[in-house]
Amino acid sequence: MSVPRGRGWLFTRFMLAGFATHRALEQLGVDTFESYPYLVFSLWKAASERLPPKSDRRAASKARRAILARLTRSCRLTAPVAKSLDEADAAVLAVTAHLSATGRGGALTFHSQVHGRFLLALSTRDLVAARDLEIVPRPPLDVDGLATKERTGGGVFSAG
Repeated sequence: MSVPRGRGWLFTRFMLAGFATHRALEQLGVDTFESYPYLVFSLWKAASERLPPKSDRRAASKARRAILARLTRSCRLTAPVAKSLDEADAAVLAVTAHLSATGRGGALTFHSQVHGRFLLALSTRDLVAARDLEIVPRPPLDVDGLATKERTGGGVFSAG
């Protein structure tokens, strides 16, 4: 049997393996959640830092390694330098979990019955601010996003 040469076949298999692992862990009673490494890197980077898209492989790799180096130094971890963008993605999620578990950073999980659970990385400063999030009732569907944000002050909407 030959392996397809077109783009996407490896990514598709990688995603299917991830979905299957997610479901298997869930069935074992393990709390699972989704996370988006690009978002996690974006939240950990300094405001002045660029986070190039993965399509710019060299610049993306350099930026992600710099963010990881700073994070691992901050929590006194030693870790090998990520050799690929996938390794960097896995590393930033692992370091985020470590920072959360040791109280030197944090993570919020958002729960949706429709979309599942998602992890959002937070610095210690952001975690303190997150404790003050206001939960507000869901706005009527005819209210646009900008008006809703202005009306609620950017609050978080409850699921019900």
